Amino acid sequence: MNQFRHFLSAAVLALAAAGAHAAPPGPHEQVQALLASGQNAQAIKRAEEHIAANPEDAQMRFILANALAAAGRSQEAQTLLRQLCDEFPELAEPWNNLAVLHAAAGRLDDAATALQEAVRLNPAYATAWENLGEVRVRQAHDAWQQASKDAALRARLAPHLKSLRAMAAQGNVGAAPADAAPKKADEADEKTAAKDGQSGAKAAKKSTANKPAAKGAAKKAGAKAKAAKKAKSAGQ
Repeated sequence: MNQFRHFLSAAVLALAAAGAHAAPPGPHEQVQALLASGQNAQAIKRAEEHIAANPEDAQMRFILANALAAAGRSQEAQTLLRQLCDEFPELAEPWNNLAVLHAAAGRLDDAATALQEAVRLNPAYATAWENLGEVRVRQAHDAWQQASKDAALRARLAPHLKSLRAMAAQGNVGAAPADAAPKKADEADEKTAAKDGQSGAKAAKKSTANKPAAKGAAKKAGAKAKAAKKAKSAGQ
């Protein structure tokens, strides 16, 4: 989720074609070409000029949001995408790109919410489903990382954390800041897990050693109760 997905639904295309102030496809292609070649400032300038004359052109506004994000102006891109979400509530693509910004800023809960809205609007939106999966994996990693602070859980969670870090290293998931050195982190987890495993084995051994004593105490109590019952019968 480290880049925008340049998708726009047929609904927006139809809207642009039918609108009174709709622009021909030429300007959109020109701005997209500038953006693709890394000329972000020029792309933004051309898009803003076009939107000033065609404020209802949702497609160009969507492209402008991409250009703003590419130029590092994330807050402006986010504001523009929110406007598109409000004005065109039937579109899933602005929600997906809004989620990209949230995820890049570490706002995983907000990203997940936006992606859930995207797939609600378009259940066949594969890109949004893919991004939602990546966000969920990041959330799982953060949750397990937090849970692993508990020594009793660390050994059990170490394999899960290792698997998630392996996915991040392959580029399937954006790495969390704590995973800057996945290999070293994995080694630390394994050592800690081994230590916790040894402690757990000692605790289990101690618990097992106490079982015969408990069993003997129960047997002794049973014999005592039986003797008391026998004495009571004799007294009667």
